[in-house]
Amino acid sequence: MFLSSAVIKVSDLIFFPPELFETIRASYGDSAQKRVLLWQEVIMDNQNEDLDEQLYNVNRFFD
Repeated sequence: MFLSSAVIKVSDLIFFPPELFETIRASYGDSAQKRVLLWQEVIMDNQNEDLDEQLYNVNRFFD
């Protein structure tokens, strides 16, 4: 499954469907599932930030 096909955009809200989390957990384990959940939170929490702030927060997530 390609992640790009698993991302759903509704208006300006981006979220990952529950099936994606289950697939990730089954394939890679609980810690990977938690990491993707945290990634989704970063995306959602920063949607309305300016670009510099978004980039800063994304870089902090992957640091």
